[in-house]
Amino acid sequence: MRRRYYILLSLFALACLSVVLLLRSGWLEEQIAARARLEVQRSLGATLRLGQLKLDLWQGKVTIDDIEIRGRESATMPALFAARRLELRAGLGSLAQNRLDLRALILDRPRIHIYTDATGATNIPGGKGGGSLDKLLDWRLGQLELRNGEVSWNREKYPFDVQGRQLQNAV
Repeated sequence: MRRRYYILLSLFALACLSVVLLLRSGWLEEQIAARARLEVQRSLGATLRLGQLKLDLWQGKVTIDDIEIRGRESATMPALFAARRLELRAGLGSLAQNRLDLRALILDRPRIHIYTDATGATNIPGGKGGGSLDKLLDWRLGQLELRNGEVSWNREKYPFDVQGRQLQNAV
């Protein structure tokens, strides 16, 4: 009986050590980034580039540095959307099916660049549909902060800062 107890305890310790090593390896962050790129491509028809992604499961927080979403603009032009840092803090409702519950969404230096050419075409991509983002209709956001933002439309620039609390959309 005692031997069985030690074997189970050893297996449990080995499982815990494996989980800790997996979380520290960066594998999970790579999987999240790959899934995000896929969903942006499917839903928006755009290309997502991410810098460093940090995941803190204990605080329910994801931090991403240097985000860029490229639409139809050329590689020499600024991206459709860029931000220096994105911080997401998940709420408990995020565990519910088909609901996004965030305690906070904070964007530092968001930049939106929209270009219109002589024919009226823009760099905004046409969504392909069929991605998970299309199905996300039920969401709740505790805190929204967009810090030191700027929207550029052709050569005109408009700075902005946005703060919001307790935002939601339900179907």
